[in-house]
Amino acid sequence: MFASSPTFAAIYVQEIALWNEGMPLEKYNANLERSGIQPIPNELPECIIERKYERDIHELGKCLEIMESKLDFTATIKCSGCDTCVKGCPEEALSRECESFRINTARCLGTACRRCEERCPEKMFSISNFKLELPSP
Repeated sequence: MFASSPTFAAIYVQEIALWNEGMPLEKYNANLERSGIQPIPNELPECIIERKYERDIHELGKCLEIMESKLDFTATIKCSGCDTCVKGCPEEALSRECESFRINTARCLGTACRRCEERCPEKMFSISNFKLELPSP
């Protein structure tokens, strides 16, 4: 659909050149004007970012609260216990007790960023080691 749009066709290569290839903003604006497209202002007004909530999803809601108590993934990983993986989790979804790790799926929010895995200095931590722990009946 986009490829059939004349505006998209006129601006696509310009966008790649500006954002990926380092084209100067003046050249970008000149090319936009030639195509009849409004240029980007040289000076943008100062933006104020107002962070209303500490987390992206500020309320877990009833459905996610139920999932939090029922869907945990656990793994036993032998490591030095530096907790770099636990400290590196932006959602505080990962916890450790001795050699047992637990991922709280309600807090992870499905982002699958794998920062815990990437930050392990020993490369012992792996998401593929985790298994779903079902609650006891």
